[in-house]
Amino acid sequence: MFNDGSLKQRKEGEDDQILKLSDAFAREGEDAEADIEARVRMININYGNNESLLASCKPLKEYAWLVDRIRTNQEAMGIEEAVDRAMEEMPEDFAIRQFLIGHKAEVKDLCITEYNEAETLRMIREEGREEGREEGIMELLANQVRAGDMSAEKAAQYAGMSLEQFLCYNK
Repeated sequence: MFNDGSLKQRKEGEDDQILKLSDAFAREGEDAEADIEARVRMININYGNNESLLASCKPLKEYAWLVDRIRTNQEAMGIEEAVDRAMEEMPEDFAIRQFLIGHKAEVKDLCITEYNEAETLRMIREEGREEGREEGIMELLANQVRAGDMSAEKAAQYAGMSLEQFLCYNK
């Protein structure tokens, strides 16, 4: 499996890694072994990585260059303009150039969809962290009330809810 994902998602200097399906379902502290294991070798094809692989496949190297150029352009402009600029800057001798220019609308849609997906996943992770913080605060307040260190009224006030809401939430 080829991966052109952000370098931030990968360990620095890693050109490939083995992914196991069971890791997606592993729970902390459990040492269970899967009855069946699916393993996939993920190869980093970001421009500048796995040079021997990219040198052996010109279209793959050109694709890696394009993705790198789009990411670089995105630092100073929006995704649509970044894709347009990268395609304009693509060297004339690139084998994939004619195909990509001929399918420019689809290429842009794909890049924008991927960009939006990454942004959406980032927002979902942030919302999850926020929910976790809120649950932690509620659990802390409930523990304080149970231990007799704080009144339920005061805990409800800290939680920003009515006493009835606080009591229902902490059943």
